[in-house]
Parts: sequence; structure tokens; C-alpha cells
Amino acid sequence: MLKKLMFLTAIVALFCVSEAAADVDFGVNIDWSKTEGISNGDWGAGARVDFGGQVRGMIAFDYFFTNAGDLFDEGDVDDSDFDLEFFEINGNILYEFPTETVHPYLGAGVGFARRTFDDFNDVFDDERTELGINALFGLKFGHAAAEPFVEARYTFYPDDEGGDDPFDSDGVKFGDRFVVSVGVVF
Repeated sequence: MLKKLMFLTAIVALFCVSEAAADVDFGVNIDWSKTEGISNGDWGAGARVDFGGQVRGMIAFDYFFTNAGDLFDEGDVDDSDFDLEFFEINGNILYEFPTETVHPYLGAGVGFARRTFDDFNDVFDDERTELGINALFGLKFGHAAAEPFVEARYTFYPDDEGGDDPFDSDGVKFGDRFVVSVGVVF
């Protein structure tokens, strides 16, 4: 199912590029995300390319500054004990509503996430990638050369283990992720 969704996303993205290749926007953003099963949120930074007409394609990269200490309930573990890195690459198809000053959009797509988790004793070392399904809503403001935007995205990751435990035999599993992004496209 996920491979079919990725193929459909690629076909629609190619249509968007051929339909309006001149309408390409590049943007930067800051993110706040909340992962299911983790008590605190993470901050991140990202970049995106947005292309097409009323039906648009959007490819985004976001790097999150995660706090490894938040993964443990006891206070005896802190960030200096671990090297935790997390980033996402998302490919989405958007429908931008034809309005005058505020441009709402809805979208869906796929997300590729990569997490590395290393500790100083190499006990919990783990690298994992996951594919997820995105659902998003956003607002762009204005028709200027620089358009600010705000966006909310929810990424559903498959639960291969079938449980709710945020830890499995390989370390930390992916939890579904809610992300709010604020930025500007040019």
C-alpha cells in the first residue's frame, strides 16, 4: 500500500512540475514537533521546494534537535550520554485553494525518517529508517516575493512491533509525529 502511495505521489509531482514549472518556491522554516510517547517536544529547522499550480508538489527536509534524556523516565540519563540525531524528508501533494490574500492548502504524502541513536558504551547503538504517511494543512500569506506560511503536519508511522512500548529490542521505535512549521517561501 505504501509503495503504491509513493508511486502515485511521484506521478502527481511530475504532473505538477510539467503543469507550472515556472512557479517554483524555495523556503526555510523552523519546526516544533511532538512525538507520540515522548513527554517533551523537539525544535527543528528545515528547507523546502514548493512547485506547481493550484495542485502543487512539495519536497521538504527537516532536521530535529532531539533531547535523548527525554526518552527515559529516570533523571539519571542526560543528553551528554547519547548522540541522537533525527531528520525527515517529505514528499507531499498539496491542493492550494484559490483565494486572494490568505492561501489555505491541504495535502498528503510520504515521509522518510532517519534516526541514529548512539551511547558512549555502544550498548544502545541503533540506526533506523521508516516510511510514514503525512497529512497536512497550511496557510500562506500574501502575493509578495516572500510569502510567510504556517503549517501543521501529522505523520503516521507503521507499528511493525504491534505494541505501544516506546522501546523495542533495537532501541527507540518511531512514534507518530505532530509537527508545526513556521517559515517563508521565496
